[in-house]
Amino acid sequence: MTHDPKPSDPDPNPTALWRWSVRLFLLVALGISGFLLQHTLAGQGSLPGCGADTGFDCDSVLNSRWSTVAGIPTSGMAMGLYIILLGSLNLVNRPAKTQAWFILATGAVSVLSVGLWFVVVQLWIIKAICPWCMGAHAAGSIAAILILLASSRCARNWGVVLGLLGVSIFICLQLIIIPPTHRVEQLTTVTTPLLNGEENNLPSTPDKPTGSLSAGGTTKDLRPSQQPTSGGTSGGASGGSVRLMGGRVVMSPHKHPIMGSPDAPHILLYLFDYTCPHCRALHSHLEEALVRYKGQLAVVILPMPLNSDCNPTVNQTEPRHRDACSFAILSLAVWHINPSQHAIFDRWMIYTDFATITPDTARAKAIELVGKEALDAAIASAWVRDELTRNIKLYQFSGGGVIPKLIGKNTLIAGRPGSALDLFEVLEEELGLQAN
Repeated sequence: MTHDPKPSDPDPNPTALWRWSVRLFLLVALGISGFLLQHTLAGQGSLPGCGADTGFDCDSVLNSRWSTVAGIPTSGMAMGLYIILLGSLNLVNRPAKTQAWFILATGAVSVLSVGLWFVVVQLWIIKAICPWCMGAHAAGSIAAILILLASSRCARNWGVVLGLLGVSIFICLQLIIIPPTHRVEQLTTVTTPLLNGEENNLPSTPDKPTGSLSAGGTTKDLRPSQQPTSGGTSGGASGGSVRLMGGRVVMSPHKHPIMGSPDAPHILLYLFDYTCPHCRALHSHLEEALVRYKGQLAVVILPMPLNSDCNPTVNQTEPRHRDACSFAILSLAVWHINPSQHAIFDRWMIYTDFATITPDTARAKAIELVGKEALDAAIASAWVRDELTRNIKLYQFSGGGVIPKLIGKNTLIAGRPGSALDLFEVLEEELGLQAN
C-alpha cells in the first residue's frame, strides 16, 4: 500500500489570533487610506496634526506628483490592495488556501516595497513628512511582515518575484507619467459682478485677525479701525476698471501692484503667496512673458497668503507658509508708500535665496526702500488690511484650492504651467498673444 508523500513545504493553517492580528492592522491601514482618499477628493485643507505648529507638512506630500499615478490617487490604489488582502485572509483555512497564500505573499511584498518607496519619496524627494501616510505604511507593513513570517517558502519566493515586479512597474509609471501642473477653465460671462475690487464694503470675514506682521521682535495687528497713513498713496494714476473672470470681478489695474503697463490690452490678476514654491517659479516666468509680449500684457500682483493668521479660509497653516502673512503685508505696504519701489522689493523677494529670507530680513529690505516710520504707518493702515481682504475674497470667488492662479477676461489658469514655454503656449492659445 502506497501513501502520497506529504508536501515538503505545506501551506500553514494559522490560528485565529494570527488572522485577527493581521486583519486589525490591515483595517487600520485601509481606514487611514480611505481617510486620505476622501481628503484628496474633497480638497478640505490641512489634515489634523499637520501644520506650522506641528512640523509636519501633509499638504506638500498629498499634493505632490507622487500622490497619483495617471491621475489615480495612490491612497485609492492602496485601499484596493488592502481589500484584496483582507479577502484572501478569509480563505487561508479553506480549500483555496494555496492560492490565497500566494496572493497574500505577493500583496505583502508589494505593501512593504511601496511603503519603503514612499518613505524615500517623503524624506529625500519631497522633504516633507505626512504622519497619516506614515501611519498607513506602518500598519500595512506590520500586517505584511506577519503574513510573510507565516507563509510557506514557495509562497514567499513567488511573492517576492511577483510583488517586486508589480512595484517596479508602479514606480516606473510614477517616474514616466508626469501629471499636469495646471488647469485652464473657460468661464461663462455674467452681467452682474460678484466682487468689485474698488469698493470697501466687502462682505465681512470670520472674527479672527485680518493680518499680523511679526518682525524685529514685535507684532503689529491690522485692525479696521486704524486710519490710513497720511503720507501714503493708494496707487498709481487713476484709470478705468476692467471686468475679469467672465465679468464676475471688477478691478482697476492702476490701483494695485502691477507688472507691466496698466493700460495694456490684456490684464491678468495674479494670486500668489511668496512662500509658495510654485508661485515663485511662475513669478519669474511671468516676467519673461512680459518681455515676450511687451505692450500686450500686464499682470496685477495680488499677494494671497496661505496662513490662517491672516486668511480665514485656511484651517491650518503648513510649515512652509509660516511667514506668508508678514511677506504679503510688507509687499502691500511698500507699494502703498511708493509704487515705484515695489518692483524692487518684489524682485528681491522672488530672486533672493528663499532659505535666507525671514520676516526680519524682508522688513529690513522694506525699510531700506521706504523708511521705517512710513513702513510702520502703512502696515497699520486700513488700506493694507482692505487690500489683503480683497485678495482673499478673490481667492474664494475663484474657487479656492490651488495657487498660483491667473485670472483673465474669461479665463482662469489654476496652478503653475510646467515651464516658461508652457506658460507662453497657454497665453497665446487663451489670450491670443503674439511674440514680439
